[in-house]
Amino acid sequence: MGSGCVAAPSTAAEHPGGFCFAGVTLTAADGVAPGSVRLARPWHPGGRPESVGSAQFVGCTIGPHVAADRWADMGGHSWSDGGRFGESGSVLAPGAVPAAPAHRRPATAEAATHLAGWDGPPAASGRVHVLSDSTASDYPPERAPRTGWGQVFGEVTGREVRNHAVSGMSTTSLIASGTLGRALATVTPGDLVLIAFGHNDAKDDERHADPYRAYPAHLRRVVGGVRARGGLPVLLTPVERRTFVDGRARSTHGPYPQAVRRVAAEEGVPLVDLTVASRALWQEQGEDGSRASFLWLEPGRWPGHPAGERDDTHLSREGALVVARLVAAGLRAAGVTP
Repeated sequence: MGSGCVAAPSTAAEHPGGFCFAGVTLTAADGVAPGSVRLARPWHPGGRPESVGSAQFVGCTIGPHVAADRWADMGGHSWSDGGRFGESGSVLAPGAVPAAPAHRRPATAEAATHLAGWDGPPAASGRVHVLSDSTASDYPPERAPRTGWGQVFGEVTGREVRNHAVSGMSTTSLIASGTLGRALATVTPGDLVLIAFGHNDAKDDERHADPYRAYPAHLRRVVGGVRARGGLPVLLTPVERRTFVDGRARSTHGPYPQAVRRVAAEEGVPLVDLTVASRALWQEQGEDGSRASFLWLEPGRWPGHPAGERDDTHLSREGALVVARLVAAGLRAAGVTP
């Protein structure tokens, strides 16, 4: 090789893996100066800070062309600022130098896991995680009857559910707030992870994710993070709001459901089309009957809503239960659960 860097990874922050060089002999072309090559530097395409490079070197033979300063910066991004680089068990060829003290980082535990090989997909754990917004999140008793479908999904299915849904969350804020990282830290091999966004991604504020680039890119990051931990991701189109025009239930999510369908098809992810299923259910319930599935509340009946409520987005307990059943039926239809 010539001068420069052996690797320039742009690993997504939520992905624990990356490049792993095992038992590689690093040689150089004639004329390459000693100490002119670094093992790795981060790569942030377009300056994106979420690309936190990962490169591990395990049991490699290091030639004299490799510098003692093993890692290099990229532009305004320092290799030491979150960069996941490591070197263990190196063999120094004649003339090679060991890593400088500031550059001595052992290879990560994930590298050893990768080297152990793959024994096939993990067995289903029976545990379900929900990543979503206020249509699925938990609510305290004082906010009754407001209920998220993720809140009652365990009641409907008998499964252990870890509900990470947060009111007001979009795919943008899911990542920016660190909620995704915290949720992924709890995912274990064989877990099912339900991913349902779209209500807030269209909002014209810091939560916005356009449906053609940012929204599908964010969904792919979530899918990748789940798969990297041995989980099974499932994409859900957003549950439909209660909107009727001339007696017909209408879609309110614009291009966002189709973006979910496209990502699911391209990434080979099971899909539950909750937009279509819920709109059909609201139509079946009728313009008046569907009010019971949402927060159409009379004044004075519910302590948490003394003035009453007219909310066609958030679900009542009755609505949450029927939507949870739609999700469970969709998982069975997709072959995800028996």
